[in-house]
Amino acid sequence: MAAGDTLLIFGPYHNEPPASNFATLDTRNNHPCLDFDATTNESAVFTGIMPRHYAGGGVTVYLHYAMTSATADTVDWDVAMAEKDGFPHYMLKEIHEQGGVLRAALKGRVFPGGVDLSGELDWDDSLMRSWKRIHVVACGTAHYASLVGQRVLERWTGLEVLADIIDNPAQGRAAFEGTTAEELASETALVRFLEAAHPTLDDLGGDALSNRYFNLLADFIEKFSLRYDLRRPCTLCPTFPGLLTNLVQHMRSASQTDAHLAKLNHEFEEALRDLRNGRTESNIKSCLTKQYILIEGIANTRSGTSGETLGQRCSQASWPHPTLKAAAGNIYGFRSDYPGLGHAGNPKAVLRDVDDRELVGVSCMLLGVLPYVDPTIDLNPVYGETTSPGRSGVSAQKAAPAGSPSRSIWKRFGSWAGKFVRRG
Repeated sequence: MAAGDTLLIFGPYHNEPPASNFATLDTRNNHPCLDFDATTNESAVFTGIMPRHYAGGGVTVYLHYAMTSATADTVDWDVAMAEKDGFPHYMLKEIHEQGGVLRAALKGRVFPGGVDLSGELDWDDSLMRSWKRIHVVACGTAHYASLVGQRVLERWTGLEVLADIIDNPAQGRAAFEGTTAEELASETALVRFLEAAHPTLDDLGGDALSNRYFNLLADFIEKFSLRYDLRRPCTLCPTFPGLLTNLVQHMRSASQTDAHLAKLNHEFEEALRDLRNGRTESNIKSCLTKQYILIEGIANTRSGTSGETLGQRCSQASWPHPTLKAAAGNIYGFRSDYPGLGHAGNPKAVLRDVDDRELVGVSCMLLGVLPYVDPTIDLNPVYGETTSPGRSGVSAQKAAPAGSPSRSIWKRFGSWAGKFVRRG
């Protein structure tokens, strides 16, 4: 054997992870790697037998790694970490290391009088109060810890905690299929779940299983027209119709928080339904007028003002360019000047009768004005993202008059997802 000969090579798949604090198997650019947490001492264990031609002597070990961010002095390789360090076996060594590991995990997160996990979680009080059930996912020896945590969480929160279904596939599937739309945190949470399932299935069954899941999910979205575009590897991207639909949903949600707005929204949707009896000029004018009044009501209520017209609210809003501000004002000017849209109007200015083009075009224009005149709107959910920290959104909802929609988009999405799971 010559000096410098390669004796052994270990890759990520050769890792024999310990029972706790182990590096996570991951991929970067489709290449396998081990992912180590930046705040916890995690381990990877490799075992092998030296080849016959090894004649003793020193061994040089080369470690190849990449950093998520190029920060100096954050990588610490210690030979003692890979040795028993005087203990008769690794399990006893890990038991004695738990105190230090726990201190490292709690560092910067626990302080006198409270716990701060805002660096990892963007939960707020209103979200946590909406929880009805907690699922604890664990395997190996961590499963036993989850059984203890189950009792603690149930005592502290009063919620049902499911920690005993992890090792029971049949019971786990039944619990998953039995999840109702009302138990989902939001449409965004469901989208993130569907995306996160893909790499998990890839780890369990490789390309065959993950590709089957991708194809089933693509067929599911196409069949039910769920306003999302599925892209590789498994990313659900909101489409333009989806953005508009979410904006409409915000308009409905805003209306449900106030009895006056709820009535205006009910009258608008009633006028919209009346178009089924005939898209006459009178019915189209009535529908547009009700929508003008609804947007105007939302603008005044959400800004804490009253008695102002939509034109005044548009004038006070923040715009990136004067021409866009003028365009919004002209939309209101159309209502003021055209006969029959809430005012007698100016018949000499009429170029033609209103028809389906105004029903669609003006309705979309009014919807586009909403983010400018409603200062409380959070556009993150509109784009399929999590609500920004500090903007908890609407938590209380008053009952709308009979006939108004009560099921949100994400609840219908959840119902469809349940059917998909059962069919799969």
